[in-house]
Amino acid sequence: MPNGQPFSEAALNTKINAFRGALSHQDGDPDPLGAALFEILFPPALNEAMQKAGGDTLVLSLDGQLRFLPFAALRDKDGYLIERFTLTHATEAQLDGPVDGQMGRISAFGATRDWENLGPLPGVALELDRLVISEVGDNGVVPGDAYFDDDFTRASFADALSSPDRSKTDLGIVHLASHFVLGPTQDQSFLLMGDGNKLSVSEIRQGLGIGLNFNGVGLLTLSACNTAYGGTDNDGRELESFAAVAQQKGAGAVVATLWQVGDISNALLMERMYDHLINDQATPAQALASAQRAFLPGGNILRAGADPNERYSGASHPFYWAPIVVLEGAE
Repeated sequence: MPNGQPFSEAALNTKINAFRGALSHQDGDPDPLGAALFEILFPPALNEAMQKAGGDTLVLSLDGQLRFLPFAALRDKDGYLIERFTLTHATEAQLDGPVDGQMGRISAFGATRDWENLGPLPGVALELDRLVISEVGDNGVVPGDAYFDDDFTRASFADALSSPDRSKTDLGIVHLASHFVLGPTQDQSFLLMGDGNKLSVSEIRQGLGIGLNFNGVGLLTLSACNTAYGGTDNDGRELESFAAVAQQKGAGAVVATLWQVGDISNALLMERMYDHLINDQATPAQALASAQRAFLPGGNILRAGADPNERYSGASHPFYWAPIVVLEGAE
């Protein structure tokens, strides 16, 4: 409670939605609302206790509209929360063991066309080009395969997940750059495939009837697709439900987005995240935190070894880096 005064859930939700609104405009100033929410959620006594504890990871177990809050962009006088902590969102899934970060290959799927009036995603091709090394000379980060549009089907998705390259000794990454629509039920929540077909959360839970599973997948990323936000009439459990389903089917961690961000900036953030994941052998939460910090003023967005003539600036606003979240199950 701010300054010792009680507050209602409705008032908190109003602040959360106002904060999200401020973050949706790259030229706005969300910091005052971010500071107000920080004071509510991390009152002085709790903030002092966290500082004394000395940990560097904050595990968030959230409820209601708090699931839609970009905690990374909350701040106090010392800076953003992401500058102090690696953040991860807990789900109800029980995992067999830890995800050790040694992820050797990627299967990346992208949908660029306009289906179901959800709008085209022209930056998806750029994103996957920066991520996947499919042949010698590619500029990507992770060896693997990319499937675009008509090649992104139920069959190709299931085949990639059942590939012999995926095993517990060679944890893999599955990267989905498409629209993911969160509805009120698992039947109405779906991933849009590249050929225009829909894959519902219910079908993922049931395994498609063709052996769909995420065994050996250390990280499942839902990119460029508004995956984590179900709207003001939803309370966020839809995302946790999907993440838990994927984790129950074998996935270690799930990365999702709270809003759709810029094509180039999102490609750069994902590239930097995977660079830390692969080359620094970071956990998904650590890799994301490092990538987000690189977007802060004075940070270096481009990964090591990038073309020195390549330039990208103007992405320090939280709009670009705050919406990405990591969801992990309990071990």
